[in-house]
Amino acid sequence: MKKVLCLILTLIMLMPSVIVLAEEESIPTSGECLGGLFWEFDNGVLTISGEGEMGTTIA
Repeated sequence: MKKVLCLILTLIMLMPSVIVLAEEESIPTSGECLGGLFWEFDNGVLTISGEGEMGTTIA
């Protein structure tokens, strides 16, 4: 019983650390492509604006 209680208390103490790490990793919602093009992702819509050709990029 002591081992189970110890495990539960350890998990409870680690929870804030896991939550903070998850919040620090943010997904970019806008940026700049090569050649003066800009992109923005908002509410499920991807918008690409600017002038010129979009280069081919492999990530």
